[in-house]
Amino acid sequence: MKLTWYSPPYHKQSFYNLMAPFFAEKIWRYRFPYLINTPEKIWGILKENDKAIGFSSYTVAKKGIELGEIYGLTEEIWEQIALNTLKKINKEESAFCLYTDVKKENKYEWQFFQHKGFEIYRETTHYIFLKRNDEWKKKLV
Repeated sequence: MKLTWYSPPYHKQSFYNLMAPFFAEKIWRYRFPYLINTPEKIWGILKENDKAIGFSSYTVAKKGIELGEIYGLTEEIWEQIALNTLKKINKEESAFCLYTDVKKENKYEWQFFQHKGFEIYRETTHYIFLKRNDEWKKKLV
């Protein structure tokens, strides 16, 4: 397995060669209805045998850093890519407010973020919205 980061500007053809199924196929559009690429988005893609088995994204915005969709073929891969994303942000970004949202049905995902110092600040019927507290960097390990 190899994790590759795509920060703007990056080679879009190699990015979309890996990510096209997630943007185009109906099964993935259902699972990730808000998956979109923007010029400022930073992507991490975990690949094995030239196939994406996990990905994450984040955007640096005025209010802080917004974590986008995170996908892993298994829960262990999901956790690996989520943790690597938090470590990259810790190492390379200066904004200190982190925000994310996860589907309520994915309990292990929002519990992972809570264990990493995130707090639930809002809930809707289908989503939980989390933001990091001041201790998040200490909980990366």
